[in-house]
Amino acid sequence: MSVFHPQHPAEGLVAIFMHKDRTTSRDLRWLSSAAQAEFLRATVADYPVYRGADWSQVNVDALISASEHHRVSAFLVPTINYPGTPEPIRAFTRLVELRRRFTQARMAVDLNQIVEVADRLNRPWVLLKGPTLVATAYQGAAREYGDLDVLVDGRDLRSMVDGLCQLGGTLLDRNFEMLTRATSGEIGVMMPMGSMVDLHWHPIHTERVRRHFRIPVAQLIERGSRLALGEGGPVVRALEASDALLYLSLHACLSGGERLLWLKDIDMLSRRLQWNERDLVSRAMQWGIGPAAGLILRRAQRIFGSPIDPALTTLLVHSLPMRGVGSVLDRWAPPNRQTRNGQDRVFFRATRGSARATSWELVKQLASSTVLPNRYDRVRPWREYTVRGVVPNAVETSAASKAQFFAIVAAAAAREG
Repeated sequence: MSVFHPQHPAEGLVAIFMHKDRTTSRDLRWLSSAAQAEFLRATVADYPVYRGADWSQVNVDALISASEHHRVSAFLVPTINYPGTPEPIRAFTRLVELRRRFTQARMAVDLNQIVEVADRLNRPWVLLKGPTLVATAYQGAAREYGDLDVLVDGRDLRSMVDGLCQLGGTLLDRNFEMLTRATSGEIGVMMPMGSMVDLHWHPIHTERVRRHFRIPVAQLIERGSRLALGEGGPVVRALEASDALLYLSLHACLSGGERLLWLKDIDMLSRRLQWNERDLVSRAMQWGIGPAAGLILRRAQRIFGSPIDPALTTLLVHSLPMRGVGSVLDRWAPPNRQTRNGQDRVFFRATRGSARATSWELVKQLASSTVLPNRYDRVRPWREYTVRGVVPNAVETSAASKAQFFAIVAAAAAREG
């Protein structure tokens, strides 16, 4: 969830801070100097350690705007106690830390209810990203997350949705005719404490994109393992390390590849978890995600020096032209220079399992003239937003349409399983 769509007071404070006298910084596409871009990159790269820095060449407004765009504002919090840190940065990071603590406290309550429903169903599931990354890759260091992503077998999706709604959750995605047309890979539920839960039966949102890949969801869930989220926290299930690295890479690529948080997640996971190169390459090839994973792993290595062998990424991205385009974008449109969505995201979002499929998808995306109203999500057009965040979709279709959607999902999961 963006801070510009606050759902709770702590998030609203940051939104007010961002809007007050800062409208010009939000209109910037690039940080104005290489020094500022390097400052942002180095601060994120060193996190959770802060080594001190020269703030004299940093435009505070631009840095705040960039950190929010890249979702790395929490990584500026260690600067608070160092002499020389500008007062606007101190004020901003205090609000960011308040937002993080408030958001994650309410999510902990809602996560307990998710675990309760999953345990009652006695069916396998895994928690993606968010809390599992904090516990494993970040080893408890602060990292913000705005929602909870849960992966379940498609045949269990309706039971999970009904179980969460029985505990006070609100179904957000109600336009089942649109969900059925896209064969949506997820459905959204707002939990009683306000946490946004994306219940996935597949990691990829729509059938239009999903058909280019072959991701064995049942195997992902089966290889998952139990993970305790801190002392006294709930016990969830998390992805196996190689699966997690591939999932993060695919998610980053299909989302645009330009946010530093996605690359930092990959960097931290690659350093702190025991993943197997042979499993990584084998699974990437089997799933048809070699180019997508390779391009993002290569970008993380270039930006943060991640311990990823360049030969591995070359093996994954076997197309020389695709490697060439990725190298050009890394050089001329590095993510740490961007303060809003850049043109490089078009290439990454179009990446498919081969150079030919990628080229065709790129042409289709560039030629597309479809423009959706701002209140709708361009990836999930059935999801509706207001200034308060995600709201239940105004179009609530029939019970028959709802039953049809869950039946189609269950059938698709059975075929893939």
